[in-house]
Amino acid sequence: MLDVGVGAGAASLPLRPGLVVGVDANQELLDAFVERAARYAIPAHPILGRWPEVGASTPVADVVVCHHVVYNVADLASFATALSEHARNRVVVELTAEYPLAWMAPYWAALHGWTQPDGPGADDAIEVLASLGVSAHQERWRGEAQMMGESGPERVARLGRRLCLPVARHGELRHLVDQYPPPRERELVTLWWDVPGRADGRARA
Repeated sequence: MLDVGVGAGAASLPLRPGLVVGVDANQELLDAFVERAARYAIPAHPILGRWPEVGASTPVADVVVCHHVVYNVADLASFATALSEHARNRVVVELTAEYPLAWMAPYWAALHGWTQPDGPGADDAIEVLASLGVSAHQERWRGEAQMMGESGPERVARLGRRLCLPVARHGELRHLVDQYPPPRERELVTLWWDVPGRADGRARA
C-alpha cells in the first residue's frame, strides 16, 4: 500500500497491509509513522518529500490511499494523475464534504471584516477527477470533528492562532465561540476508483 500524505499512518496502518510506503513532507510525521508501523509489526518504507514531486522515486503499490490531504494541493489534476499512475488496482481518497475550515467564516467576518469563500469542496474534487476521465465512486458519511478534544482556553487559544488574533482579543473570540460553536460532526466523503494495470506493472493514469 502507498499512503500519500501518510502523517502517522492513520489511513493505512489500521488496515494491516503487508507493506506501507509512506510519503510525507514532514520528517517528524514520517518518524511517527515508522514508529507506529513497528508497533503494528508492519514493514514501512518512508519517503520524505512532496507529492507528486517524489513520484519518480516512489514505487507502484496495489492500492494507493490519500487521507485528508487534497485541500492542501495546488494542482489537484497532476496530484490525482500521479496517484493513479502509482496504483495497480485502486486509489482511495478521503476528504471533508466542504472546506474543513468553512465553519470559521463568522469568526473572520466579526473579528476582521473579511468574507471567506465557502469552497472548494468535495464536489469540486469530483469535477477535477471527471475532467481526467476518472469516474470516481463515492460514499458520504459523518464523523466527529477534529476539535472536539479541545475545550475552554485551549480551544480559544488554538482558534486565536488560526485567526491571527492577539491574546488581548480572545474575549471577543470566546463570545463568538459561544454564539457560533465549532461543529461536533462533519460530513466526510470517501472517493475511490479502479486503475486497470498494464503489462509492465505500472498503471494507466
